[in-house]
Amino acid sequence: MALYMSIETLPSELIARICDYTTKAGLMALRLVNKRVSSLATRSFSRYYMESISSLMTRRSLDRLIAICEHPSFGPSIRRIHITSGRIHPGYIAEVASKVAGLLANDSRTQEQVVTSKLTLQRCLSRSVREHELDTSGKATELLARAFTALETYNTAVTLHISSGVWTNWDVDHDTLHLDCDGYDGGGTFP
Repeated sequence: MALYMSIETLPSELIARICDYTTKAGLMALRLVNKRVSSLATRSFSRYYMESISSLMTRRSLDRLIAICEHPSFGPSIRRIHITSGRIHPGYIAEVASKVAGLLANDSRTQEQVVTSKLTLQRCLSRSVREHELDTSGKATELLARAFTALETYNTAVTLHISSGVWTNWDVDHDTLHLDCDGYDGGGTFP
């Protein structure tokens, strides 16, 4: 006869120990069990996965940074923030435009290739415009100030690292949470 036990019936101390040895995906699943288990899983998740945050200077990434900094469990766990001001390089946009033009001149292209390449170019151009508007409007400064104001309330030391590129040696040794919601890695893909 098999004996099954629900995690909900375990003492909180045991659940906390289980959470300390659970994967990121497992902790996310445990956060859905009930309020008590969620609280314990969130504590472990914060401790192991919210210490280092890397954000691009895009509106969506900075909005996520603010939400994490303002979160009562996640914010106090943050110890390192990496902000990258890396932008879509104009040379990359020119290269994508050139590839689109070459593809359109190719008689053996497929409709799917044309649609995909035009979407890639449109995403690059749109992101470039949004990055420029965020930078020149001063909104990026306002968003960062909001994130750091939230962190100030926790009275914890936070190291700030700023770079002009997406990849940096700073986060190689850390389990850094990357907030690149736009899916841009600097190289992009092209059909």
